[in-house]
Amino acid sequence: MSAEESMSLQRLLRPRQAAALLESLATLVPTLGLALVRADRRPLASAGQWPHDSLNEALSATQANHCRYYPLFAGAQQVGTLVARGESSDLHATTERALHQTLSALLSQAIEKRDIATEALQGYREINLLYRVGETVGRSLDPNAIPELMLQESKLITADVGLVLLSSGDGRPRDLKASFGAVADVTALHAAVQPLLDQPSESGKATILTDLPGDASAYAAILWAPLSTGERMLGAIVLGRTAAPIFTANDAKLLVALAAPSALTLENARLFADLQRTFNETLEMKNLMDDVFASIASGVLTTDRLHQIALCNPAAAQILGLHRDLVIGTRLDEALAQPLSRLAAIAAATVEHEAVTLGEELSSTMPDRGLLHLYLSCTPIRSAERGSNGAAIVINDMTEQRRAEAERDRIRQTFGRVVAPRVRDRLLSDASHLRLDGDRHTITVLFADLHNFTPFSERTEPETLFKVLNSYLSLAAQAVLEEEGTLDKFLGDAVMAFWNAPDAQPDHALRAVRAALAMRRTIEAHRGSLELHHQLHFSVGITTGPAIVGNVGTSELFNYTAIGDTVNLAQRLESIAEPGQIFLSEATYREVSAHVTATERPPVQVKGRQQPVVVYELTA
Repeated sequence: MSAEESMSLQRLLRPRQAAALLESLATLVPTLGLALVRADRRPLASAGQWPHDSLNEALSATQANHCRYYPLFAGAQQVGTLVARGESSDLHATTERALHQTLSALLSQAIEKRDIATEALQGYREINLLYRVGETVGRSLDPNAIPELMLQESKLITADVGLVLLSSGDGRPRDLKASFGAVADVTALHAAVQPLLDQPSESGKATILTDLPGDASAYAAILWAPLSTGERMLGAIVLGRTAAPIFTANDAKLLVALAAPSALTLENARLFADLQRTFNETLEMKNLMDDVFASIASGVLTTDRLHQIALCNPAAAQILGLHRDLVIGTRLDEALAQPLSRLAAIAAATVEHEAVTLGEELSSTMPDRGLLHLYLSCTPIRSAERGSNGAAIVINDMTEQRRAEAERDRIRQTFGRVVAPRVRDRLLSDASHLRLDGDRHTITVLFADLHNFTPFSERTEPETLFKVLNSYLSLAAQAVLEEEGTLDKFLGDAVMAFWNAPDAQPDHALRAVRAALAMRRTIEAHRGSLELHHQLHFSVGITTGPAIVGNVGTSELFNYTAIGDTVNLAQRLESIAEPGQIFLSEATYREVSAHVTATERPPVQVKGRQQPVVVYELTA
């Protein structure tokens, strides 16, 4: 929508509201005729004394039939005119001025609301971009993949060509790492921006360039933002438009919102790669240096009769935080940190009493490593002449395993919030389930949509809108999950779910019907607790038939969903259902006819079908 269209009189003033205002004043002053005229000179509303054709004459003439004209402005733009007809009098003049002032105030209020909504939408776009960057770019630890991921997210800003340049040895962003657009345009933009990027720029600020010289003149505008960690310049992300409109300040804010976290992710990925490389080198050196215990993953430590450390392999030193060269000959209780004093006590008891300890778990919090989980066994070292000659301790560090288990639990809980629990368990149980493919299944599909949600959203504040929408969607989702359905997705104010996949459910059609009835029942109860203008209705369509079910998307981001004519028909049935109605396809009705009460409706013609479709309305 253009800015001019959004500033039209019919968009800023509700026609019914304007007509009611004119009517109320025309009733107070019966001899007065009032009309609101749009910028294109077509009437928006009228009231009072307007003889036949006099309104059209008044609109086509500058002065006619004692008419008076009051311009109406939205900012500096005239969006319409208030026309008053009747003999000039003090009463008429007072009424007309009051009405003109009221209409001007309403227009100012409408513009203010529009600006607030625009600002909220921009904020949502920034938050959504940050979320998506965290989900895609932020999860990558591959420095070579991050530039391409950044460009994918940058397509939220309309551009003909885009580049990601990373710094070379001189610290300037010159090396092209990723791009989109025609090859010739990419080459031209890469060459054009080189001198521009040599100019100083405030750290973290995006720059919009127009009226460009030389090679850059082929572009109406260039937008670029530095990839900076605050300490050093890693590169830049560049977008170009070959034709108007030019980039806006909001485009610049979005690009900065993308560039800032992407730069940190890129730096972290490089550090991780360096760390991985360092770790591998250290591990290789360790393997070369360990002669006796190179193949022993467990920590092995021995003490003598005086509780002094006689032997400590590298694994034990790592687990216990000891320096091998410094602890040999040191008493164990002096070498160990205080949180590990229990280990020293076990070793001492083994030496003194020849006690055997097998598989004891020891959990301690270390200042530099956090919580450690150790499994240890301690046995005496015996000699024929002197009995116990010391203690041998074998230590297994289970910390990472425990952390991995906790991480798996966290992933399972988090994943379960964005997909149906049954789908979550299936995907996490076997890596083969993560392939991008699908299988044919006979399923039952349910579509539920809130009626009149669009006008409701237009007259409702965003915070209230989200709260009310989520309350309805939560009840709908709960009804699906209680019948063990697969909650496919939320489509704005609609819900899609299906049964009989990924796991077989012989009574899948009946489950879907029960879910629809439960949904209608709980929504009806919920509506009673809301204000009158927040009370909405779901309409529901249910079909049964073949579909392809599986993972759709990319290897980084995909959805487990169903595709096919059966899915399309469910949405078509929902679209023709009235508020509160549940429509079943003929195939679904055949599956559940022994368990439900339903009324056959006249066949209906739906989009995508040549023949009319038999529909049943579910009543109980």
